Amino acid sequence: MFGSTKYMVSDHISMADIALISFVLIKVYNSEFEHCHILQAVVDQYPKSKAYFEKMLNEFSYWTISCNNRFK
Repeated sequence: MFGSTKYMVSDHISMADIALISFVLIKVYNSEFEHCHILQAVVDQYPKSKAYFEKMLNEFSYWTISCNNRFK
């Protein structure tokens, strides 16, 4: 996954990236999820995974902002 490609399976965002980031947004980086701090601590132990998630969160920042505003 973190070899020579920019994303999980290619240099373009695929359904694999979208599926993974949707889980990450719902559980890992969602402060309303009770145990998110535990998952964040696990992710922090893997620098490549953390960098990938941060990149994907940046890629999907518009979506996360619009969804958070919609549910408030």
